[in-house]
Amino acid sequence: PNSPERTAWLRQWVDPIRHIEENREVCNALDEAWERWIRDDDGRLIDGRESDDDGFKKFMLDNKDEVYELIRIANAYS
Repeated sequence: PNSPERTAWLRQWVDPIRHIEENREVCNALDEAWERWIRDDDGRLIDGRESDDDGFKKFMLDNKDEVYELIRIANAYS
């Protein structure tokens, strides 16, 4: 779930999307991206990833097409 700090950081990253707290589909897509960042393919936590904000930022930028696709899919099913 989104902590106030994480929501503030995400709001900066997805500046064009307003009122992120009110957009459940976007929050769900970003939560999915977060889970993909902190867990390996077997669902185990990757050591140190939960506190690596710079690494998550790079992950999001490197995978922005996939993140936007997750948001598009989430909006399509809302």
